[in-house]
Amino acid sequence: ENVNQRVHAKTGYVNQVVCLSGYLTMQPSATLCFSFLVNDVRTGTDAIKGPQDRLCEILSLLQL
Repeated sequence: ENVNQRVHAKTGYVNQVVCLSGYLTMQPSATLCFSFLVNDVRTGTDAIKGPQDRLCEILSLLQL
């Protein structure tokens, strides 16, 4: 199963802060809550979205 199908999250941006918060459905039946906040962003938000997506992929590999 693709990690994108197990992540339910909301992005946000305000005053140079880029956020991604949500839930990751783990196996077999656990749910992981997460929130990534990147402060003082001076680039476009797209430069942050890729690393946030990668962090979700890494979290999906955890053995809970």
